[in-house]
Amino acid sequence: MHKNGWTQEKIKEAKELMKTYSGKTTGEKLSTAERKITKNAVLGVLYRQKIKEGYTPPADSPFAIKKPNYPRRRLKICPECKGIGYIKLSFEGEENIKSCDVCKSSGEVY
Repeated sequence: MHKNGWTQEKIKEAKELMKTYSGKTTGEKLSTAERKITKNAVLGVLYRQKIKEGYTPPADSPFAIKKPNYPRRRLKICPECKGIGYIKLSFEGEENIKSCDVCKSSGEVY
């Protein structure tokens, strides 16, 4: 039994239903009152079963190509507002609050 409650019998039943029905309809037919089964759950368990049985996707498949890890831009705390998104201005005893123009009030810069 799979950790999510998929038994071999349910997987076989899902395979048979998928020959006739769509993934959504198959999920609806396999759902119970306690547990709703979605289209993605059905497709996922069938694909994992297919892989377990020895299937390997074709090398030229866009889904099998490993995507390169692009360097992610790191967010830094805004040096102007110190990460709070606004600046307190004091002028002649009056205190005003102004939105930070450097980070556009987000508190973070790239």
